[in-house]
Amino acid sequence: MLLAKTINSNDLQNKSEIDITLFSLADWTAIARFMGYEPTWAYKMFCQFGDLQKYNLAKVSKTTWSKIAQMFHQNQAWADIQYFKWQALNN
Repeated sequence: MLLAKTINSNDLQNKSEIDITLFSLADWTAIARFMGYEPTWAYKMFCQFGDLQKYNLAKVSKTTWSKIAQMFHQNQAWADIQYFKWQALNN
């Protein structure tokens, strides 16, 4: 994870010093927890700002999507949708 140091809110306000495209989904999840946001916010931020070529979500298995759904307090249907969405984008 890129978040080796504790991030304070001032760090996030000055985005020019931080390359947020390098953040993984785990990084965004840690930020969401720190800021008191829902885990789904982390996923949305990752999809919006993340380097999706580097983190190829089409390679994520259905089982892993199920685990992510549990962590994000989502149901199995959400996991299935994410799996099929990323598979379709890859093809």
